[in-house]
Formats: sequence, structure tokens, C-alpha cells
Amino acid sequence: MFYDRVPTPRILWWGALIFAATVIADSWFRWATFQYATPDLAGSAQGLWLAGKGVWQVSLLGAPLLGAHQEPIVFLLLPFYKICPHPMLLVVVQALALATMPFTGWQIARQDRKSTRLNSSHTVISYAVFCLK
Repeated sequence: MFYDRVPTPRILWWGALIFAATVIADSWFRWATFQYATPDLAGSAQGLWLAGKGVWQVSLLGAPLLGAHQEPIVFLLLPFYKICPHPMLLVVVQALALATMPFTGWQIARQDRKSTRLNSSHTVISYAVFCLK
């Protein structure tokens, strides 16, 4: 019921915001200083750019766009990539998606009737910190 809903604590909102900002800033710094060690970002960025032009062959690896990783959900980003064709768009979307994880964890922890609000918050925060490793 609507009246049984327990409001999400502000610490989760702040934690998600700080997590997203930290990951985006760190990733942007690594990208700007040429510290990305894998070709995944380059392959995905080039793949989306080429897909926007109707080309389905990524020249970076000489493989089909869906051949290496099978990421069809990335195509949902194609309209946004047409507006802002920047490789960091993918990183920002990934960080924002990961930042929603504490809210799902909060809801799962609240399903246990023995769980208190404080225990649920600690469970979610410890899991989020673990993901930073």
C-alpha cells in the first residue's frame, strides 16, 4: 500500500550522487590522460558512431558490432549518441546506472521485516563501497 511505504533515507541519495560524481570524474580523468588500457570504450564509441551512420562493421577490431560482446542494450543509447557523440556519454550512463543500485538494495533489504532502517542503510552502503574496489 502507498501509506506503508518507508521513505528512502537521504544518505542513499547522497551516497548515490557522490558515487556517480566520483566515478564520472575518475573515468573522465583517465580518458583525458590516455590511461584507458582496454579497447572496450573505443570499440563501443566507434560502434555507436558507425551505427548512427548505418554501418555495422567496427573497423577497430574488424568484427561485427554485435559479434564480440553482444550488447544490444547499447543501441538504446544511439539517439542520445547522435545528439552528443562523445565517448564519455557511455561512461556517464554506466555510472548513473550503477548509482541506482543502492535503491534496489534498499528495497530488497526492507522486504525482510526484521530489518531496521539502519541495518538496511548499512547493508546498502557496505555493498556500494565493495563495488568501488
